[in-house]
Amino acid sequence: MSTSTRKAARPNFRAIVDGLNLQAAMIAPHYTGLAAALQELADADYSLEEAAWEIRRNEIAQAYGFQGAKSDKPFIFSEGVAIIPVHGVLINRFQYSWGSVTGYNFIRAQHKAALADSDVKLIIHDHNSFGGMVAGCFETVDLIYSNRSVKPTLAVVDANSYSGSYALSSAANKLVVVPSAGVGSIGVMAMHINFGKMLKDFGIEVSLVYAGKHKVDGNPFESLPPDVRKNIQSSIDKSYAVFVNSVARNRNLSADAVKATEAQTYDADDALSLGLIDAVQTPSEAVAAYLDELSGSDDQQEFEMSKATTQPGADTKEQPVDQAAIAASARKAERERMSAIMNCEEAKDKPKLASHLAMNTEMSVDEAKAVLTAAAPEKQEVATPVQSDPLAAAMAATGSPNVGAGDGSIKDEDPNKSAVSRILSAQRDATGFDPFKQ
Repeated sequence: MSTSTRKAARPNFRAIVDGLNLQAAMIAPHYTGLAAALQELADADYSLEEAAWEIRRNEIAQAYGFQGAKSDKPFIFSEGVAIIPVHGVLINRFQYSWGSVTGYNFIRAQHKAALADSDVKLIIHDHNSFGGMVAGCFETVDLIYSNRSVKPTLAVVDANSYSGSYALSSAANKLVVVPSAGVGSIGVMAMHINFGKMLKDFGIEVSLVYAGKHKVDGNPFESLPPDVRKNIQSSIDKSYAVFVNSVARNRNLSADAVKATEAQTYDADDALSLGLIDAVQTPSEAVAAYLDELSGSDDQQEFEMSKATTQPGADTKEQPVDQAAIAASARKAERERMSAIMNCEEAKDKPKLASHLAMNTEMSVDEAKAVLTAAAPEKQEVATPVQSDPLAAAMAATGSPNVGAGDGSIKDEDPNKSAVSRILSAQRDATGFDPFKQ
């Protein structure tokens, strides 16, 4: 690429910054590298970045157990596998992946090229990102999801996939993370900075002269008026709804279950228990197991992979009982039970009680429905206890060992336990089976 071409290709840095200012963004709030990553982008030398890309191609391929990447493909490629990096801040209208930043345009172009290449049998998205812009994200999510049946896609998180990155990784056929990985932050945010007080302290007064009521909405010299904040919140809410519904579709979860995460971040074990990921493996283990699954399947629309790794070429015809598969099945059944309780007709006017019954007890769906039917709608709750307690009567009738009526409040056995721990404890009490001791 010539010097003049590089200059012409340089992204509009100010447009990228503006796209993150006062706009809905999908970035983990604990990420501290945003300013540094954008500064690196502003100072980037294209010739150096191109040379670094050639080195990174081989390094990424080697992380998956390959000798290196072939140079005749637009994507990282080796032994039938295409690898697409999803690294750093994710931005719109950018055609490269430079470690600290990756463009949604780059991801889509590479994915389409891999789909069209007959040499490619598996597409891997290699994630290490705290998220990025909303613009361009969901178009990329839908591209990955809609082509699941064309070629299998494996998302491997090493070691971060938050917010916008998680939206993308959830769209793959399978999502695997390394043991030290973190995922989640299913939420949307926007930032407004007010320099007004600082300028006043320095004796500087800013006067805005304008026409049109909303011409200076969100300016950095004054606090946000209520109506402006309301408009920004509306934009965030719309993006959040799309985010939630995309993850629910991609991971086969209910929208309520996704919302219940409240944009929390999770380590590998908790993410696995909640159904946000499929397995915990190293990159080389993940690709070996998945390729083995594909080679042993008559129908490549069924891509089932257990947490245990199966090496390529191993004899899988006669194996002992697959405890990992049993554990995975138990987790799936538990998620289905929770979803059925929280989304049943009886839970519509009692969402808090439904969430408690789903998350903190081992009640069956029918037992939970009986309790919800007997309970009064939550919007009609009163402060003074009544003599008749239909909820207590219904709960007593179910014979549930862990749920009872006391002072009308809903209490957990151990308030220090996480939701995941309570779910797994309920499973052990109900079945006697502990998936993590097998």
